[in-house]
Amino acid sequence: MSKLSFYKITSIVLFILNIALILYLFFKPPFSQRGWNPNDHPAKREMNLTDEQNELFLSSASKHKIKIKELNSNLHKVLNEYFEPLEAMNNPASATQDSLLVQIQMLERQKLDITYNHFEEIKSFLKPEQLNAYNQFISKALMKILNGNAHKNDKPF
Repeated sequence: MSKLSFYKITSIVLFILNIALILYLFFKPPFSQRGWNPNDHPAKREMNLTDEQNELFLSSASKHKIKIKELNSNLHKVLNEYFEPLEAMNNPASATQDSLLVQIQMLERQKLDITYNHFEEIKSFLKPEQLNAYNQFISKALMKILNGNAHKNDKPF
């Protein structure tokens, strides 16, 4: 095979790939149609939720998300205050640090309580035949919560 025929074949293949990419970009469904569908999410599928149960689940999940987001925001502020003396090279007052630690513990406790109550609320509207799937759902959710907060790369800062 000569260089000229190699370049011709390569050019034709690249041209076809470019046309295919352009067609894909113009004929794919819009982003809003590919987005998250509230009637098709893992919890609904795994626990075989009815439409009514799904609405209750989504409502509970939305409230939980808002509360956790607010607590995380507060926790972020308190953690910044706690570590601020390290940046300023000051020796913090022990009482101040202890007070901030108590606030951090309180916020973490609230997050745990809110999440526990959220799971209990979900359990409350399930039918007895859905409880086995609920247990599996909780196991997966806890695994995701616990592993999701772990260091992703395990690399030092």
